[in-house]
Amino acid sequence: MKMKTAIALTVAIGLVITTLNIPVGCSNPSNDPEPEEEYYFEDVNVLVIGRCRTIGSDGSWHGGVFIGKMALTGLDSLDTPLERLHVLVYNESYTNLFSRIKLGVVGMLNATGIFFWGSKGSGVSKIPPLAFVLCHAEKLWVNIY
Repeated sequence: MKMKTAIALTVAIGLVITTLNIPVGCSNPSNDPEPEEEYYFEDVNVLVIGRCRTIGSDGSWHGGVFIGKMALTGLDSLDTPLERLHVLVYNESYTNLFSRIKLGVVGMLNATGIFFWGSKGSGVSKIPPLAFVLCHAEKLWVNIY
């Protein structure tokens, strides 16, 4: 009986935290710092693999997957343990690799492709959820802090 009560209490607390969007274990600077490195690209293909707690989008997600066009999307790595993003940017004339971004933002404008985020609809976890993006973006920016 005590085990059922403990499980029910844990689920209830998890639902409250998820519903209220209370950040757990995230550190967000109070004033926005200037990025140390800024990179801008146009008309590129993008592959993002990593773990991040935050992904901003304007799309309609089904579970953890979105396939289609997003007007604006961004993946934020907030320098918490295990949060890392690896970004491969390529087109016909060049290839750039950004590896192990610990504190930074990857933003895309008019991106069309496949987006997967492991936390969409799964609640709060101690390990940052997986993120996978394979798309074509009209504009892309990578800010590393």
